[in-house]
Amino acid sequence: MNLAKYVEKYPILESVAEFWDKYFSCREKLLYKISSFIPSDLIKIEEFNKAFNEGRPYLDLFELKIYKKDLNPLAKIVKDDFGIKEKIKFEEKVLPIFDKLAISEDKTGFIKLIVYSSIYSHIGDLIMKNCNLVKWYEPICPVCGSRAGIGFIEGDGKKSLVCSTCYTRWGHRRTVCPICADEEQKSMKYYSTDELPGWRIEVCESCGMYLKVLDLRERNEDTPFYPLLYLSSWELDVSMENFNFRPSWFKIFYAASWLSK
Repeated sequence: MNLAKYVEKYPILESVAEFWDKYFSCREKLLYKISSFIPSDLIKIEEFNKAFNEGRPYLDLFELKIYKKDLNPLAKIVKDDFGIKEKIKFEEKVLPIFDKLAISEDKTGFIKLIVYSSIYSHIGDLIMKNCNLVKWYEPICPVCGSRAGIGFIEGDGKKSLVCSTCYTRWGHRRTVCPICADEEQKSMKYYSTDELPGWRIEVCESCGMYLKVLDLRERNEDTPFYPLLYLSSWELDVSMENFNFRPSWFKIFYAASWLSK
């Protein structure tokens, strides 16, 4: 399903369709460019397997050098696509996990997030083509270390999570919190509504956060437009406003907040 048809299916997305069209188009350009300086043979599967077995994100264990000569053209693509004039400086010499990046909620932070998240995505795609992530089971992305932005109950009843930064998808246990991995069942609560079949909110009283999960057995709505899929069920987030829980959602939502200021 292309983006236009997806927006047509969910009228709630019409007001933000122009932004997301630019965003996904920009990502396609970035991913094409990134493949020229991060070839598939640069990501060593044996290195990833070592990190996997230690329960650590790949980029937390192995350093990947990055150069301004590669990053600056990526930043230019983002600036041109979104009409941004601000200058940006890249200080990182190796690609860190997401939590070690300084991302501000302004235009420069927006550029930086799209550039780095696209690099993470490229690495994640290379890894997913060669490695099975079904039994990762950690509450953070095996590539960049970010929390999940959305979850799924797959057709076979197993659970998967999608990274809030790079959209890498991995397996997770259904009986623990998808955010903090707390195993106390009494800490977990579940909310759903008849108006949005298949969707539910998983709330953890231990970490004070919630994640939206879509059961694909009830609603076969799998799509690579993960942030748009999240927004299509925005009514669930609105219903949580009176509760004292924070959402675990996609990083691009924070980074794009300057657009509404």
